[in-house]
Amino acid sequence: MSGKDLYRFAFSGNDVVAVEEFDDGRWEPEHIERDETYERDGGAVIKKEINRSGSVVEITRYEDSDGDGVFHEVSEQYVTQSATGAGVNGAAGRDLYRFTFTGNSVTAVEEFDDGRWEPDRIERDESYVREGNVVIKTETGRSGAGVEITRYEDADGDGVFTKLSEIWQSSQATSLSGNDVVLLTSGVDAQGGQGADRFVFNGKSSVKVLDFAIGEGDKLVIDTGTGLGSVADLARYLVDIRSVEKQAVQIDFGQLGQITLVGVSAADLSTSMLDIVS
Repeated sequence: MSGKDLYRFAFSGNDVVAVEEFDDGRWEPEHIERDETYERDGGAVIKKEINRSGSVVEITRYEDSDGDGVFHEVSEQYVTQSATGAGVNGAAGRDLYRFTFTGNSVTAVEEFDDGRWEPDRIERDESYVREGNVVIKTETGRSGAGVEITRYEDADGDGVFTKLSEIWQSSQATSLSGNDVVLLTSGVDAQGGQGADRFVFNGKSSVKVLDFAIGEGDKLVIDTGTGLGSVADLARYLVDIRSVEKQAVQIDFGQLGQITLVGVSAADLSTSMLDIVS
């Protein structure tokens, strides 16, 4: 799930009465459709969207990790409400897939697109495995700090799979021993310990590093998947840099998200601490 858009919600009790999405550097109203419902569940917002056939519910979970009123999507899953099946004509609005297996390994993937099955190339950083009637795809970012895990299900055994869920998961602990690679995850304050650590920012989220040490060679790795190739590309998204604590700075990249670095001030920042991957 590399897409992590930012949202704000207006509440009446636990009901959501209005939605805004951060788009192109500003907050825009997002219309609540007739087939959508939102409700607050503790510190999260749950959106349910029923497809046109009424057979499938798409459930999306949003969280406000730091209590600033800005939410981001953390998970998405699909629940079948009836036994109408997941055939080509019975899964309106959902992507459809077929897999070729050797044992439990997936050797080929096809996606149903524009009325026909098209081959979907398995990239070098992707792997697929079958577990019962579920296929699990694991995709490792170029930074190697985390993985995107997607689950596909063949609900009626007809060989056609639909996407069941998609999540990001760190492949490293958030506090390590030194010279670490740490994936920055919204809601989890990251620490790298001693040495030159690399903190990987995937974008469209609000993240925090508790021990960013420029003097030890720590770097901020920008790996958003948006095609960034230089500091100049990243600078086009920069909205604000401000001190937020006694010794901390928050960098606001607008639609790409926000990064809070504890242990540095705005005056300490330089392009040498950045590694632009994408």
